[in-house]
Amino acid sequence: MKRVLIVVLISIVCLLSVRTNKIDFRVEDQRKFVTIGIVEDNEPYSYKDSKGIRIGFNVDVIDELFNELNYKINYVPVTHENFLDKLENSEIDLIGGIQYDIEYINKLKYSKPLIKNTFNIFVKTSDRSIRNISDLSGKKISVYRYDPAYQRFKNSDNIRVFLCESQRDAYLLLRSGVVDAFVANRNTALSYIEDSIGKGNIMIVGEKYTVFPSAIAALNKNGFLIEEINIGIDRLKNTGKLDKLQSKWFGEEVVVNLRLWRKITTVSIVVGLVLILIIFVIARINNILKKEVEQRTNKIKEEIEYKEAITDSLFDHLITLDNNFNITVINRRVRDIEIIKNKNILNKKIQDTDLVKLIFADDIKNVYITKEKILNRERKIDNGIEKYVEYNIVPVIINDEMEGVAITLKDITNEKRMQRKIYQQDKMESLGRLTAGIAHEIRNPLASIDMYLKLLPEKIDNVEFRKQIVEDIPKEISRLNNLIKSLLDYSIPRPSESTILNVKTEIEFVLRLLKNEIDNDEIDVISKIDDNIDIRFDKDHFRQIILNIILNAIEALKNVTNPMIEISYQQKKEYLNIFICNNGGPIDCEIADNIFEPFFTTKVNGYGLGLSIVSQLCKENSAEITLDKNYKKGAKFIIEIATF
Repeated sequence: MKRVLIVVLISIVCLLSVRTNKIDFRVEDQRKFVTIGIVEDNEPYSYKDSKGIRIGFNVDVIDELFNELNYKINYVPVTHENFLDKLENSEIDLIGGIQYDIEYINKLKYSKPLIKNTFNIFVKTSDRSIRNISDLSGKKISVYRYDPAYQRFKNSDNIRVFLCESQRDAYLLLRSGVVDAFVANRNTALSYIEDSIGKGNIMIVGEKYTVFPSAIAALNKNGFLIEEINIGIDRLKNTGKLDKLQSKWFGEEVVVNLRLWRKITTVSIVVGLVLILIIFVIARINNILKKEVEQRTNKIKEEIEYKEAITDSLFDHLITLDNNFNITVINRRVRDIEIIKNKNILNKKIQDTDLVKLIFADDIKNVYITKEKILNRERKIDNGIEKYVEYNIVPVIINDEMEGVAITLKDITNEKRMQRKIYQQDKMESLGRLTAGIAHEIRNPLASIDMYLKLLPEKIDNVEFRKQIVEDIPKEISRLNNLIKSLLDYSIPRPSESTILNVKTEIEFVLRLLKNEIDNDEIDVISKIDDNIDIRFDKDHFRQIILNIILNAIEALKNVTNPMIEISYQQKKEYLNIFICNNGGPIDCEIADNIFEPFFTTKVNGYGLGLSIVSQLCKENSAEITLDKNYKKGAKFIIEIATF
C-alpha cells in the first residue's frame, strides 16, 4: 500500500511540474514547444501585413532565436493590459518584445536586450518654438499610455499630457494640431510619419532621449527559460544575425570612421593654412583697391542723394512697393499728407498704413496680378471735409521680372471743385439760353388753366364743363410739376457716392420695375451680362441711367414688329463698355448730334432733359455715354465705365 501511495505522489508532482513550466517535451520533430505572448498592432515590431501574416522586428528575432535554441513556437496575441495575467495563469510562458519597466521588476525576469529603444520629440515642420525637451514647458504633448517615455512626463506640472490608447492615436493628435508635440518610441513613430500627410510636415527635434531596452520576459519562477534565451541572444549577436535584423527593419546606423575623420581634419588644417595665405594676399590687394572703392562709394552716395532730391522735388507724392507689399521708397511729400497719422511708414506693408484710405487695395493687387498699369484713378475721401485724390499705379519691370510697383498720388480736390463749378456754370448758361423754351413749356399748361378759370363763371352749372375741369387741370399741374422737378434734377444734382456694383444685378432690378410696360408691348429683352461683372459707380445714378435709356427704348418700339431690346458688354483693359440696343429704327444724324443736349426732344410732350441728365450722371461717375451713329437697326447706346 505504501508503495502505491509513493507512486501516486510522484506522478502528481511530475504532472504539476509539467503544468507549471508549460513546456511540451513531445518528440515530434525532436523540438520542444514554448508559448509566447506578443503585442500586435505595434509597427514595426510586431503587426500583421495586408495578407494577415504576422511580421515585424520582434517576430523575426524571436523566430531566429528559438530556431537557434531548437524550440517550436506558439504565438498568442496579448495586450499591455492582460499579458501579466496570462503569464500568471500559465496561458503563455513568455512575453516577447517588452520594454524594461520598473513596475514589473519584482514579478518578471528580463532577458538581455533585443534592441535598445529611444524616444524622440516629433513636431510639425512649421513649428519653430520647440527644439529640445526643455521647450516643452507650457506645451501640450501626446504620449502612448504604455510607452516608457510617459514616465518622464506624467508628473510634470508645466506640461499638459494627452494620454492615448495607441501610438497612432498620439501621432494623429499632432497631425491634426490638437497638441504641440508627439513624444514616442523613435522607430515606431518614424513608421507613422512616412504616410502621405505626415511626410514632409512632421519632423524630429532635439536629441535621442532615455534608452529603453526591449527584451523577452518570463515570471521569476520560469527564470530558467530566460537563462537559456540569453545564451541564444549571445549566439545571434556573435553571428551578426541580430545586427542584420536591426538593419532590415530600422536601417543602418551611421558609424563615424575615425581614420577618415583624422584625414579630413588634417586636410582641413592644410586648406585653412592655404586660405590664411590667400587672405594675406587679398588683404594687400584690398588695401590697393580700398581707396578706389571709397571713391566709388562716395559717388554712389552722391547719386543716391541726387535721386532722392529729385523725388523729393516732385509735385506728386511718390511711393514704391516691393513684391511683398512693403513700402521701399517715399518722398517727403508723402509725409505731409494730413490723413497719415504715423509718418514712419517706410518698410511697412501698405495695408498696415493710412495709405489704404487713399488708394484702393484691389487696384494694387490687380497691378501685381495683371502687370498692367492703372492711370488717373480717382477716389473720394470722407475725412470730415470733402477731398479727392488721383493716383497712378505702374508695375516696375527689371529684366522681364516684376520687382514691385510705383505709385504717384496727388490731391485734386481743388480741381474737382473747379470742374464742378465750371460744369454748373455751363448748365446755368444753357438754362439761360433756353429760357424761351422753358417759358413755352410753362405757358401751355398755364394757358389751359387760365381758359378754364375765365369760362368758370359762365359754365359753372354745366356738369360736363365741371367734369372737364376736374380731369384737365390736375394733368396740367402735374405736367408743370414734372418739368420743375426735371429742371431741379438737372441744375442741382446729388453728388455721386461710389460703391462696388454688380452690373447684372442692377440691370435686372431696373427690368423688374419696367416689367409691366415690357410685357404690355410684348418686347423681347435679351440680357447678355455675365454674373461676375462689377463696376465702381453710384447705385442710384446707375439705375437712373439704365431706367432712362430703357424707357426711351420702350417708347421708340411702339408699333414696331417684333420689338427687341438687347443688353450686352465688352471688357477692355481699363474700361467696361455696356451696350443697350433696340430695333426701333435708325436715328437721323442731325438728331444724333444733339440727343444729349438739354431741352432737345423729338417728342410732343417731352422736355428734352432725360438724356442730358443721363450724360451728366455718367460724368459724375467718371463714365461717358455715346450713341453709335453707325448702328442702322435702331438706337445703340454705349456706356463706357472705367474699371477698378
